[in-house]
Amino acid sequence: MSAFLHATALVGATGVSAEAFRPYAADMFNTMSSYLADAAREIDECRYPGEGASVTMMGATATHIVGASTEAGIDVGLPSAVKAQYDRAIAAGHGVDGWTSLFEVIKNPST
Repeated sequence: MSAFLHATALVGATGVSAEAFRPYAADMFNTMSSYLADAAREIDECRYPGEGASVTMMGATATHIVGASTEAGIDVGLPSAVKAQYDRAIAAGHGVDGWTSLFEVIKNPST
């Protein structure tokens, strides 16, 4: 839910209303929900294929979101926290793994 609020603030900084953004956000939530079965299986199997969305690629996206948020003058707490998880996952050797490998650094914060 915080991601929705952050994204709404980010697009709002360019003049897009929350209502105009809502259908796009809803589509994203629907798309993300379809990934949950695969994500759960990958987590349970401790196998994180990265061919579709590697940690390195998603970490670069997080970096861009932090930058865009900074430029828009909105709070960067949430995207900075997400970026920090990607940075830790890369440092732990998960750069080529899929985004679900963030689970490993979330469950083991000392990694």
